[in-house]
Amino acid sequence: MVPKISLLSSLLPIIFFILFCSKTHIKGFWVIFFYSIASFISDGFLATSEWATEHKFFLWNIFTFVEYSLLSYFFYLTIKLRIVRLTIIVMSIIFYVVFFSLNRTNHEQYNSFVSFISEVVILALCLIYFISKMKQPVEDSISIFNPEFLIVIALLLYVAC
Repeated sequence: MVPKISLLSSLLPIIFFILFCSKTHIKGFWVIFFYSIASFISDGFLATSEWATEHKFFLWNIFTFVEYSLLSYFFYLTIKLRIVRLTIIVMSIIFYVVFFSLNRTNHEQYNSFVSFISEVVILALCLIYFISKMKQPVEDSISIFNPEFLIVIALLLYVAC
């Protein structure tokens, strides 16, 4: 029962994007859409495949890689400051080196250290997003009705919990 509810909850963002945002040209929204699709595929594969159930730690590690890649790319597209973009690239290179060096040998356990690094970097990028928006002039400041702002709030809550 629980995997099916999880599968349905992964499907909701995809449905809402198709209904309300499919005509947008904002690249960051498309990245979040692909992240939602990756989450849905991962949940569906884990819920329906016997092979996936036996190799769930390997799949969770792969999803951590995909999740970090897509969310860091979202922030790369969203935050326009050159120093932040360079920091995202450097942190991503470090993350990928750590990921591949730690996941080379053991696929039978979930690598929580890599997941921790991923979540801390995403949390930091959420905070950097807010700081960069606060430094903008008043007429360009944060609007709570801005979908980009709401996505970052959702990511902040997701990472913090």
